[in-house]
Amino acid sequence: MKKAACVLAIICAVMIVSAGAFAAETIFAVFDLQKVLELSDAGIAMGEELAAKADAVNTDVEREGEALLRMKEEIENEAALLSAEAYADRMRTFENEYLDFQRNYEDYEYELQLMYYELFSAFMDNLVDVVHEMGQREGYTIVLERSSGVLYANDSIDITDELIEALNR
Repeated sequence: MKKAACVLAIICAVMIVSAGAFAAETIFAVFDLQKVLELSDAGIAMGEELAAKADAVNTDVEREGEALLRMKEEIENEAALLSAEAYADRMRTFENEYLDFQRNYEDYEYELQLMYYELFSAFMDNLVDVVHEMGQREGYTIVLERSSGVLYANDSIDITDELIEALNR
């Protein structure tokens, strides 16, 4: 029993010494991805490109929506003058146009999402390369993104501003 206690004490001592040695060699860094997206040239360019596409899509959607509203109003204004069959035909035409509008809107949304994922993926590939390069150059053992599970990090290990500068170069 005494041997087991001695072996356990030795193992604990080795683990404590090893943990201390590991901690002494470990250099952590964190960065704020949202800040990098908002302040880096690449992040700003990505946001502007997405905004331009979204504005173009919104203009198209608004134009198509207004045309549908005019069509509906015309049908409602002429309802008293139309036969039941003519009214039903016009309403079917309107409903088909409305379904096309909904499909187009879904296509626009999908297109925007696809564009976002493509731009964000390219941005992240570049960011990973820069973080890797900085990590090696500065001797960081681990670089973490602040919002991905880091509950606290001292500001002294935050490399966000340096990362933005490196991305802008």
